[in-house]
Amino acid sequence: DRAKLSFVNDPADAITAASSMIEATYKFIVHEKSGSAPQTKDLRSLSRVIYPLLDISPDQETDEDFRAIFQATLSIASSVGSLRTKVGDAHGASPTRAQPLVHHARLAVNMAGALSIFLLEIHQMTEGRNSESRS
Repeated sequence: DRAKLSFVNDPADAITAASSMIEATYKFIVHEKSGSAPQTKDLRSLSRVIYPLLDISPDQETDEDFRAIFQATLSIASSVGSLRTKVGDAHGASPTRAQPLVHHARLAVNMAGALSIFLLEIHQMTEGRNSESRS
């Protein structure tokens, strides 16, 4: 909610919140799947950890369009993380920092939300399959 509430009043905070949303989703799934906290912190590295844990990969998609959109999810995570570093408010604002606009913040938050929901739904599906096979 923090991300959506700060679009207009504080786009830099919204971008930071978008990155935090992806990071929290990744860490939750890693913890659920492995029982421990991930060793890596940056979104690019977390992406490399989370996708194999969920047994998903763009290469597994047979349709070229699904493969492309799936591959884009990796770029979204990395790009939102980079935006957080460049224009977010997590590290304090430098006087020369570019100011993100409302539509930039809205795009980052919406993409982060879509990615998080996508991954959480896959996680729930795989957990359902795992519990069925244990029964």
